[in-house]
Amino acid sequence: MCYAKNWRASERRLKETNAEEWYSLPSFAAYPLPLDPDRFSNPDNDSRGPWKADPFDAPNIRPNLTYTIVNPKTGEEHWPPAGRHWRMEEPKYKELLADNRIIFGRTGDSRPQLKVFYNEKKDYGEVQTSWFSGDVYGTTTSGTRELQELFGGKAPFDTPKPTSLLKALLRMATRDNDMILDFFAGSCSIAHAVLVQNREDSGNRRFICVQLQESVRSDSLAYQEGYRFVSEIGKERIRRVIKVMKKEKKGRLDFYPKEDLGCKCYLLDKSNYMDWQPVIERDTAQLELRFKHAETPLIEGWKPENLLIEILLMQGYPLDSQVREMPEFKANCLLEVSSEFCAHQLYVCLDKQIKPETITAIKLRPEDILVCLDSALSDEAKITLSDRCNLKVI
Repeated sequence: MCYAKNWRASERRLKETNAEEWYSLPSFAAYPLPLDPDRFSNPDNDSRGPWKADPFDAPNIRPNLTYTIVNPKTGEEHWPPAGRHWRMEEPKYKELLADNRIIFGRTGDSRPQLKVFYNEKKDYGEVQTSWFSGDVYGTTTSGTRELQELFGGKAPFDTPKPTSLLKALLRMATRDNDMILDFFAGSCSIAHAVLVQNREDSGNRRFICVQLQESVRSDSLAYQEGYRFVSEIGKERIRRVIKVMKKEKKGRLDFYPKEDLGCKCYLLDKSNYMDWQPVIERDTAQLELRFKHAETPLIEGWKPENLLIEILLMQGYPLDSQVREMPEFKANCLLEVSSEFCAHQLYVCLDKQIKPETITAIKLRPEDILVCLDSALSDEAKITLSDRCNLKVI
């Protein structure tokens, strides 16, 4: 089942009359597939090259497109089929007939048809049919074979989708820089398909795969191989696909100069910030103890790499932001975060103390954000940094 938030009601097919605006229209239509030259031939040696015969009638009834067409060989009169009209008005039809673009079947004894030339239509592609034959697009069996090739002859996931089918859907529905989201990732067939399709057409599609911690059956092959959750199978598949593709890429950078084979994996977890519990006791000693424990808002045993991700999200930075450790700062570990979606820079330092030389050397703009631990700065340093940037302390 396919849905679109804004399905294109008209101009759904790319053609000469809408080519300039078709790709920029604010609605969804399936992208055309490359035109198959094998469907064209040139039995009459037309100087314009290979062609195929299309019906000359179209749906609906329009009086100005309803007229008699006489077969020049047999003299037989033809009208549009019931509920249809001809594709062009009569003067245009006569122009096409004189230009040898109208034929009446292979023998000249049939209804009128329009000659469509490959060289004139190749830039506009063709519409995908709604029948996906297993011998062309793959089956569950071929999807299982793909897993076996990656997992040493074993398939740790039942009924995986074939990447050949998913690649066909990607070609129909996505462009070079689109994002593909799969909320029921399973063995992550879609991630596999995106990586391979990008290589085939030099695309830069990205994927997000989401999988609940669904347990595998204890009597399954996956369990015997050491997997306890379905998500573990998907993660391992992505790792193995990338490993294979990197091996293929080695020594062939001229073929894949901009290929991105990176991937990040995140696990939904509790926040690194402590939940503040409402105070109900009136005992002064208990209140003092509560506030003492709240001097640091972070949970016990927090890790910098986990807190960093939470900081990114809290500051409006996406998970695929570029995070760079700045080696020019020797006294502290200072991270620079940037994203195409954010005009300002984000700097993060989670060291226990930020040294004076770091504060002096760091170049900040008023719109930039610096996040650090409150305890890492003196009051004087906080005033200095607050005048130079948007300082946020934890």
